Amino acid sequence: MPSSFASRRTATQIKRDDMAKYYIDPEFKRLLPELSETELEYLEANIIQDGCRDPIVVWNNLIVDGHHRYEICRRHRISFKTESLHFSCREEVLRWICVNQMGRRNVSPELLRYQIGKRYNVEKVLSAHNPRGRNQYTEVASDVLMRPPTERRMGTAATIGKAYNLSHFAVHSYKDIATAIDTSANIEECLKVADVDMYNTKRKHKEER
Repeated sequence: MPSSFASRRTATQIKRDDMAKYYIDPEFKRLLPELSETELEYLEANIIQDGCRDPIVVWNNLIVDGHHRYEICRRHRISFKTESLHFSCREEVLRWICVNQMGRRNVSPELLRYQIGKRYNVEKVLSAHNPRGRNQYTEVASDVLMRPPTERRMGTAATIGKAYNLSHFAVHSYKDIATAIDTSANIEECLKVADVDMYNTKRKHKEER
């Protein structure tokens, strides 16, 4: 499923002299799991010994997936392959990253909440840019009408929640987490505050039932 979110792919072999033309985008990297010191050492040793076997995914000159491999290759001047994904805007890239991370075992619960909230926020931006048009990401009207009434009413939050087996209420809570993280320099503190706020909001919601 994740691969369908890219319009097409292009593979390229990158030589040592061309490495500097690629850049790490902080917003993209924030959506990906960090490796422990031991995991980084193990990855570095493998790349030094066997080379970079998996291509680094890029959009234009920005790294989309493979940040750690890219940094190791640059540090040791080891050539690597790239796989270029073609999107029309940053929001499509961000959505692809979120979807591509679904089901990965090394994604922490905190990072997963951020990814879900981020996906909601970018989906809303994309739907605002293309409210009636149809592309590979949108559904035809008949598909929407086939959804359960509750899902149609809740819109984007319900659709994303269904993909992650969550309620639309949880998705709305996570989008607040993502917004807070994106506007704060202290990500860890932001997650702690968001957890407390989400618990209080859930409790209030139960009391109102």
